[in-house]
Order: sequence, then C-alpha cells, then structure tokens
Amino acid sequence: MADTENKETSSKSKLDEDTLSYFKRVESVIEDDDFEDEESKKLFVENVFTQVEDHELLLACDQAMSRVLERLLNHLNDAQLKKIWNNLSNSYEVVTCDRFGSHVTQNLVNLVPRTIRAERIKVKEVDKKEEESLSMEELFLSYCTFVEDNLSDLIENTYGSHVVRAVFEVLAGVRVADDVQRSRNSRGCRGKAFKMHDKKVGRVKPVGQAFGFTEAVTASQTIAVPDSFISMLERLSLKMMEMDLKKLVFSHLSCPVLQTLLLVLHQKNPKLCSKLCKKIMNQVEFNETEKMEDEMEDEMEELEGNNNKGENYDDNGNKKYQIPSLFSHDVGSHLVEKILHVISPKGHKKLYKNYFKGHLETLALHHVSNYLVQHLLASTTDPTLGEQMLDELLGEMEELFSAGHDGVVARMAELCVRLEVKQQDLQRAILEAFHCTGKKEKKSSSTLLLSMTTHDIFFGEDDDKSKQTDEENKDEQTEKSEIKKELPRLKNINFHGSVLLKTLLEFQDPKVFVDSLLGMSIEELLRICQDPMGSRTAEAFFISKTVKEKKKHSLCEKLKGEFAKLSCDKQASHVVETCWIHVDISHKELILQELLQDEHKLTKDFFGSKVIKKCGLEQFKRKKGDWIQREEKANKKRQIFDEIIHQEEKKKKKAKGMKEEQQERCVVKSYAAEMAVLGFDTAKNLEDPNTEVASKRAKAHQRQKEDDDIDMIFKAKRTLKGNKNTTDDGTHPKKKKKK
Repeated sequence: MADTENKETSSKSKLDEDTLSYFKRVESVIEDDDFEDEESKKLFVENVFTQVEDHELLLACDQAMSRVLERLLNHLNDAQLKKIWNNLSNSYEVVTCDRFGSHVTQNLVNLVPRTIRAERIKVKEVDKKEEESLSMEELFLSYCTFVEDNLSDLIENTYGSHVVRAVFEVLAGVRVADDVQRSRNSRGCRGKAFKMHDKKVGRVKPVGQAFGFTEAVTASQTIAVPDSFISMLERLSLKMMEMDLKKLVFSHLSCPVLQTLLLVLHQKNPKLCSKLCKKIMNQVEFNETEKMEDEMEDEMEELEGNNNKGENYDDNGNKKYQIPSLFSHDVGSHLVEKILHVISPKGHKKLYKNYFKGHLETLALHHVSNYLVQHLLASTTDPTLGEQMLDELLGEMEELFSAGHDGVVARMAELCVRLEVKQQDLQRAILEAFHCTGKKEKKSSSTLLLSMTTHDIFFGEDDDKSKQTDEENKDEQTEKSEIKKELPRLKNINFHGSVLLKTLLEFQDPKVFVDSLLGMSIEELLRICQDPMGSRTAEAFFISKTVKEKKKHSLCEKLKGEFAKLSCDKQASHVVETCWIHVDISHKELILQELLQDEHKLTKDFFGSKVIKKCGLEQFKRKKGDWIQREEKANKKRQIFDEIIHQEEKKKKKAKGMKEEQQERCVVKSYAAEMAVLGFDTAKNLEDPNTEVASKRAKAHQRQKEDDDIDMIFKAKRTLKGNKNTTDDGTHPKKKKKK
C-alpha cells in the first residue's frame, strides 16, 4: 500500500498547476455542455485531445485527471480512441493495475463495441495512414492476449480484476449487472463524481424471477461480436478452469470475475457454462484440511472413549449435517446463486439432489445460506421438484419467521403461484405460524401478515394494559377499551409481510385474506394505501385474477369519500389508478364524481393531476356519453384479450401435460424387459398415447371397411336375384303352365 501511495504522489507531482487548472476548466465545460452546435463541440474536443495525446498514462494515473479523461473518452471519435489504445500499448500492466488508471482502462474497454460497429458501418474510403494502422478489433485482441498471459495475477489484483470483468463482457457482447462489474465503493464514488447517483444508469435488476427478473441476462442486453472475440473468450474461460478454483471461489476479488464469466457464457456458450458450473460445484465438498481435522477429531474421541460426542452429533449418535463452506461463505455463496440461475434444468435437478435435498431446513435457518434457498426456490421450474422442496420447508414455518428469514417464505409463496402446487398447504402452514387458525382469528390474518406479528403478541398488549388498571375504575376502563377498539390497530407495515400478502392474493382461493382485508377499518386501509409497500399490496388486490369482482367493488365502496385524498398522495395515487382500471363502469363513475368535486385541488397537486389525466376526468365532465362508449369498448377489448391469454395458457398446460406423460412412458418403457421377467404384462400399458390413438383409428377404419364389404355382398346378391327375374331385353319371362 505504501508503494502505491508513493506512486500516486509522484504522479501528482509531475503535473504542474497550469495543466491542472486547464483540465479542470475542460471538465466544467464538458459538464455544462453549453456548445452552440456539434461543430463547435467537435473543435473543442480536438483541441483538448492535442493536449492529451502522448500524455495518456500520466493523466490516467492521476487522481483528479483520471476522471476528466474518463469524461473526455465518451466524446472522442474512433480515430482518437485508437490513438489512445496505441499509446498505452506499452504500458498495459501499469495502467490496468493502477488505482485510477484502471477506471480509465475499464471505460476504454467498454467503448470498444461502439468503435468496432462504427468501423464496420463506415465506407472503406480511408487514408493510407488509417489503412496502415491497426483496427480496433486487432488492438483489443492484443490487449486480451496481455490479459491472457497475466490472468492469474490480474484477477487477484484489487483494480485489475474489475478490468477483466469488463473484458469478459465485451468479448461476449453481454451487459452484466453493474453490481457484478463494479464494487460498491466504485459505484458510489463514480456515481457522485459523474452525478449519476440520482439516475438509474446501467442499472439491472437482480437475478431471479422472485426478485423481479426472469433471466440472468435479457436478450436486449446482448450485441453481436466478431468471431475472434468468441474464440478469445473460450481461451480465457479454459484458462480460468485450469486455475485453483478452491482459492478463487472464496476470494472477494476473483469470485466476482467468475460470476461475470458464468453470466456471459450462459448467453454465448451454454455447454462451456455448464462445464464451469460442474467444476465449481466440485469445490462444495470440504477441503482436504477440513476432512483431515474431522478425521483427527473422530480418532481422538474414540481413543478417549467419549460417549457425549458434542454438538456435531445428534441424540442417536449420528453425525449432524454440516453446511459446506461455499454455502456459508459471504462471498462464495453469491457464486452459487448465479449457478442456480444459469445451469441447465437437468443440472439444476442434480444440484438439488446432491447438495440441497434433505438439508433445506438447516440451510434456510442459516444467516447466509438462506439466500441460496431463496434463489433455489426462485429458479425451480419443475413442479414435482418444487413440491419436494415445499414438503421439506412447510414444517419449519414458525422457525423461519422467528429467525427473521421471511424472504424464504415469500419465495415459497411465489413458487406456489408460479407452478400451481401446494397452495392450500402453504396457506394452512402460514395461518398456523401466526396462530390464527380459528374463524375469529382468521379475520385478522392480513393485519398479522402486514405487521409480521402473531395473534397472541398483537392482541396481547391490550389485555396486559387492561390488567394493570384498578378495579374501582371499571366503567372508565370499558370506555377506554371501546375507544381503543375503534382506533386503527395496524401501525407499521413490514416489507416482507406486504410482499407475502401480495403473493397470497394471487392464490387460487385467497378468500381468507380477502375477507380479512375487507374487514379492516378505513384508517387501516388508508395507512396501507399510503405506505410504499402496503400500496403494492392494495394494487395486487385489484389486479389479482382470483379475487372476485364483487370483492373488488366492495373495497372500492369502502374507500368512498377518500379518493380525492388518496389521489394527492405519492403512493396511494397508484392505488386509485389501479382501482379505476379494474372496476366496472358504475364504480368508475362513482370515483370520477368524487374527483370532480375536488378538481381544483387535484389540478394543482402533482400526483392528483396525473390521476385526473389517467381517469379521463375532462372527457367525463364534458361528454359523458362519449366517455361511457369509450369505456365500454375498452372493457370489451380487455375481456377479449383476457380470453385469448386464458386459452393460450390452457393450450400450454395441455402440451406440457402431454410431454410429461410421454416422458413417464419412456421411463417405464426402459424397464419393460425387467418388468416382463417379474411377470408384469406391460405391453398394453406402455404404448405411447399417439400410437394408441393411431391404433384405435386403424381398428375403427377396419371395422368400417368390413361393414362396407358386407353391404356390398348383400347388394350384389340382390342384383343377381333381379337379373334372374328379367330377360336380356329387360322384360319378365313368362311363367310355365303346370301340366
């Protein structure tokens, strides 16, 4: 660290005050961006570049100037960028591993696709000097060879590891989440410096459907790259696989590099990605040193004759399950999370059977590995596998809540909705965990979920207070208790509780929670609508397809008189808009009549004005007939659209069911010989459903043919009889007289 500080101070001393003041003015001009036109901006950038050229290394490794250079790079043309690459070619190691130069290098790497794209689009009428110079593709590949030669050192370097992540992204043409590419400290510092802390620049949602994302990387984040880039990516990947992964998976520097590599290979080379996943998961087993220590402990216990074998053994003397070090590690566990989302379905099943099956309870209660269980539940697509996971966790519902691992329960509920399995079982387990299984207790189930407290604790506070009062003031006590009952009980809304209730409202039969919400006081409902997370739950109530329209209308009627107030609130305004969309015309008219009374107040308010536009209050006020016709048409379109989606979902389910049946029959067919030896007649039952249908059709066709043949025979006989009774000229022969 001392050496690096000396280097930094020496680099600062090489810049004089005039140079520093000049580049500070340049930074302010770029930041203001007050150019008259593009031509003046182009001239300004060219003039600045003349001062930068041949001094790139000095400026890049300076604390203040590196940020100015980063800003300037985004405004340079392709030829200027290539000159910078050329000038830095002899100093790759210095600029890549420098505290400030690494950020400049990373930005240069991220600008490579733009330059290559421009080179390919540009017409090939260039100067001789440009023809002699290397292309951007060649320059970047030369830098990649430097990375390949020094890969083991770079991924263990504090600053170089971030550049390697950017190189993987560019080679694959895949944009990875910013939290994977940059460190938290880097994102914070650079965000403040570039005034990006208020903007969602380059922000990507976390991996997993449970966290709002269906895939690790979306298709819109991928771009076409040259074939040479793919081959270079494969070379770097194979070199990474040859390294000592036992050390890399636990390092806070190299582990994010592996995560980036997995995410980009998932898009460009799935086979190589699965190969890397297998190699990493082999490190889940205990290290050799840990195994040796366990064996030594067992030998010592046997020699001492100790019957009480300690915490590592249960009451029966069997060794307890120990969570693998990779699963419980703060850094390594993030790598396993990525593996769960990028691995193939077959690999996912093997992963569950080898490392998770039978141990989900222990993993879900651990403060680190419970996040792995959440990602496992979020990435599961097989219903039978999902049922097995839920069976393991349903019995430990109360322990999960008491441990504060509410996210695991939320992921369980999302799995139940996604795969349509074990919904009633999970609902029953949640009600038992909150001690509200009775009819009276169920009425407060939504309140308990939103506050994340059990029935005993939530309602026990009032009882304890009432016991402390004197017996002489019984009348005053009853009056106070009546007042308390009228006051809203729900004070604070829990994040995970609101997420869980939001998901439970999507169940096939959410009657318990729907009735509980409708049974709340108006004060409680207003608090829910005005809360950042509670408002999402209120919206889910109206959006849910399983909540009946009557229930939606009853909640709308309950909020009557409060719509103008809710429209002026940041969170509740979204609830009003969602409610207006999902109710019928009569209730829409009710909402608009209420908004019309406070139109002047709403137009002045920022959120209220948006609600007015969304609901079409102006048209309702002026031309009510046209408004009704428009809403009727919109409702019809919505109904037709919902029917089409419903039919498509049915078709998908049928096709999925047919595939599963065929797979089951194929599995049974593979054991047909063994079953025949045991005496089972499986020939009739093992036929493929398609062949069964074909055989039935063939049999029916054969029967029809036989019936047609019989009819033809009878017709032929009739015609023969008719021919006997007639002559050649068509007249009937004369009967012979009897003698």
